[in-house]
Amino acid sequence: MDIVYRYIDNKDNLVKYVGITSRSLKQRVDEHKKLDSWVSTTKSWRIEYFFVNNKSKITKEIPNTI
Repeated sequence: MDIVYRYIDNKDNLVKYVGITSRSLKQRVDEHKKLDSWVSTTKSWRIEYFFVNNKSKITKEIPNTI
């Protein structure tokens, strides 16, 4: 089962990133922390997520919701 997740900046409550992963959410968040400069240790984020069964349908619909 896939996970759709989004990073929301606690300072301005804006969605900064939306992603889809087949791995665990913890693995993906750890990867963002390690590889992506926008995930700074000085930023305060919250992550919202939900599970999906049909990744191809979600992939088509996400760009229209941001």
